[in-house]
Amino acid sequence: MRPPINLCRSARLEIRRMFKMLECKCLREGTPVRKHGFKKIRMGWTLREFGYKVPDQYLMDTILKTLPSSWDIVKGSVLQEHNPSSAIELVMLLEEKERDVHPLWIALETDRMPLNSTVRDHVLGKQDIYNRLSAGGFSLHLSILTHAIVSTLPPSWPIKTIRRVMEKENVGMKDLLVFLEKEERMYDPMWVEFLKKEMISTSSVYCHIMCKYDLWQELQKRGYIVDFSIFVEAVVNTLPRSWPHVVSKTICGEHPPDLTTLVKVLEEVEDDIILLAALDEAEQNEDMILLRALDEVEHNMVTKIQATN
Repeated sequence: MRPPINLCRSARLEIRRMFKMLECKCLREGTPVRKHGFKKIRMGWTLREFGYKVPDQYLMDTILKTLPSSWDIVKGSVLQEHNPSSAIELVMLLEEKERDVHPLWIALETDRMPLNSTVRDHVLGKQDIYNRLSAGGFSLHLSILTHAIVSTLPPSWPIKTIRRVMEKENVGMKDLLVFLEKEERMYDPMWVEFLKKEMISTSSVYCHIMCKYDLWQELQKRGYIVDFSIFVEAVVNTLPRSWPHVVSKTICGEHPPDLTTLVKVLEEVEDDIILLAALDEAEQNEDMILLRALDEVEHNMVTKIQATN
């Protein structure tokens, strides 16, 4: 395209530079496509002001041509599925599709929380990606971050139920971490085993305590802050249901200061329970012996009466 004759030399040079940038300057990987696209559109509008015919189709072709190779599949789908009628519409569509090709967007919206990770690390990791996208020039809203955090929780978590509760309780980003850490104790396999798995009836209380202790240590290795008092509650709350309920309340109320004390107290309780069970069994045996003796006396009396008759 030759510049109009009435333009000065400096203007003609600037226009040549603009055409060169318009047609040759490609989108740099990691840069928002919105900025890239609208920069091309503004150049086109400027050239129109100088008297050049710059149709939207030319701008659309130029925008697509200057996208990197990672966009090849996206370019085809945008044209086939949506058939944009203007350069602005094209840029808006590309901005939406960008979430499928940009590494940080993919990491934010699709990378799931690892099974052996904590929900705190998961939330902080997503926040870091969100901040990096914001620093890179992307326009983001906190609702995108919230949605990404919840959507990428482990498959074992009831994500739909969590969303309903969040909507009902109006849980925003500010309260999300506290909310999810509470949920984590209900759905994380290790937390569930630690808090809910009951002591096997044929096992000893010492083995029960040690199993809970191992889980407690593993939770701490994963980065959870779990006080000793929570460990005591987990041990006591998962004692067999046959144990008197008052035992649980008493032990939790006394707050054993260390593992040794907890083991000692519960083993003493266990000994008392075993002794009581043995006494009950002995009493039952005595009752059975007495009943058998009475039955035998009654049988002998009936036999004698029948013999007399």
